[in-house]
Amino acid sequence: TIANLLERCKNYFPTKIAYISVLIAVFIPTNLITIYAYMNQPSELYMSEDERSAYKWINKNTSDSSVFIENISQGYSLLPVFTHQRLFIGNLPWLEQWGIHRGKIKSRMELIRKLFNNSNSIKTIQEIKTIIHDPLYIIVKKKDLVQFPKSVLEFGNDKKNFRKVYENNTVWIFALINGS
Repeated sequence: TIANLLERCKNYFPTKIAYISVLIAVFIPTNLITIYAYMNQPSELYMSEDERSAYKWINKNTSDSSVFIENISQGYSLLPVFTHQRLFIGNLPWLEQWGIHRGKIKSRMELIRKLFNNSNSIKTIQEIKTIIHDPLYIIVKKKDLVQFPKSVLEFGNDKKNFRKVYENNTVWIFALINGS
């Protein structure tokens, strides 16, 4: 029986080597090409250099208890990933996954929309302040200006409620002033 088993292995051994060689020839270069392409892709595919600079500023100049508001109508934000800071709304898919009530998400999204649209801004700010008592910052990106064209101008002109703390070509950060 051992002799028969060895004989069978001899017969299949060249076939197995051929299969393994083909698999290696196909998969290793493909994976290397994928890794090379990923490593050399421009970071602008997911984050601009201006956003990266803003996140670095946040890391250096804000406390760990800070909370950030930004337009996340696309459903996600890279801010928690690169700064370890909290978002007023959070990341929508994660919130739903962890069972955060849909009504709470919708009400906070509505507050963000009102804030960026500057509708009832004093009332909106007061509502936000009843929810968040930590230092609060608002991030406006150039791409937000398509949906909310007056937001940078409105936040910048409202000296009673907001103070511009950071600015570059495509990102503006405003601090919410507590005394209003």
